[in-house]
Amino acid sequence: QEEVDAAREVAEREEEEAQAALRLAGRAREAQMVPPYTVRVRVAAARDLPKVDMMGSCDPYVKVRTGGREQVTETKMRTYNPDYGAEWEFEVRDKSASLQCEVWDFDRGRSDEMVGVVRVPIGKLSLDKPLDAPYKLLLPTGAPVIGHSGKNSTLLLRVEAVAPPEAGPPAG
Repeated sequence: QEEVDAAREVAEREEEEAQAALRLAGRAREAQMVPPYTVRVRVAAARDLPKVDMMGSCDPYVKVRTGGREQVTETKMRTYNPDYGAEWEFEVRDKSASLQCEVWDFDRGRSDEMVGVVRVPIGKLSLDKPLDAPYKLLLPTGAPVIGHSGKNSTLLLRVEAVAPPEAGPPAG
């Protein structure tokens, strides 16, 4: 029985040490993400966009916003599957901020229509893991946008936290 108790104590101590190491690693990663954050965003493409225009097409562009700044892709005419390849860096001062990516349909002579939105919480980013995936476009209600093919519309994004530049040697 003493051996079992001693083994249990060792196992509990090892578990506590492992949990402490995980907490320290998490804090170290958070410490690397000290405001202001540099966030790099690549808008690669959109897929399966819906028919928006009366003529049954879509003329999409993407607005990307965070940290009080906005960038806009070029408009792709008459396509449900636009490729963009646009990339920007944003400085973000608030870890609770979100990156907001809105897909819009260009309408000559009328107001442009929002097709859908993707929000990525900045606080979910870490320096060692970019988020690189197709994200479902959502309506303002939170429901998914259904594309012309009957599938969910998606926005292909790569979002990553960028390490701050290394400080050079002191001047002098």
